[in-house]
Amino acid sequence: MGIENDTNQFKIGNGVSTWSARPYGGIQGNVGPAGTNGTNGTNGTNGATGSQGIQGNPGVTHGNYDGGNASSIYGGVSPLDGGDANDI
Repeated sequence: MGIENDTNQFKIGNGVSTWSARPYGGIQGNVGPAGTNGTNGTNGTNGATGSQGIQGNPGVTHGNYDGGNASSIYGGVSPLDGGDANDI
């Protein structure tokens, strides 16, 4: 027979089974159900706003070589036939 000092539980050997395979003795019931989860903590505060990034390079400007209206969503691409580039 052996008594554990930290749990005050005991085991009784049977001369055949290993000690770790033996059940604990004494009066003890079944393990109860798990308890409910605790509440979550509050969120922390947001950090400071970061600094502004560097300015990008300017875009390429295309010339209007034929005198047509080259205002388009493509940044001034003009048609070669002298017409307007509004509908590209």
